[in-house]
Parts: sequence; C-alpha cells; structure tokens
Amino acid sequence: MAIVTKDGERLYLQAWEYNAARIITELANIVNNHGGRVKPTHTAIISDRSAEEKSEPITVTHTSYISFILDETYYYYQVNDNPFFEF
Repeated sequence: MAIVTKDGERLYLQAWEYNAARIITELANIVNNHGGRVKPTHTAIISDRSAEEKSEPITVTHTSYISFILDETYYYYQVNDNPFFEF
C-alpha cells in the first residue's frame, strides 16, 4: 500500500487498494460525524489502474491505515497485502 508524503499526491492503485482507500476515507467521515477525532494525514488523488473503463480520479484522506479516537477509545486499523493469502 502506498504511503502519501504530500497533499495532492497522485496514485494509481490496484483495485483492492483503491477500494480500501475509499472505505478507510469513509470510515474517517463516519468517525468525524459521530464526534470522534481522526489523526490527519495528507490527501491523495487516486485512480484504479486495473479498471477497464477510465473512472474519475477521487480524493481520499486515508489510503492504507487510520487511527482515531471515538468515545474515549483509541483505534488503529491498517489494510495490507498478505503474501500468504489472496486479499
């Protein structure tokens, strides 16, 4: 999974990485909407490089991990490729 080092960085991700970034970014929005605090990261502009049809690039706030506080509990969630099992 790619690590974003500056705002607006452009990434061309595999399908599962693209979907993981979308899910983790939505999780960040849900946490914020429920009064939680999300550790800020750099934004990235991502595209699905394996899509047959060209799709619009989207901006995400998290790509491979998220850490946040919700109801006074700290959470950390990370998505990685596993070399022993298909993702």
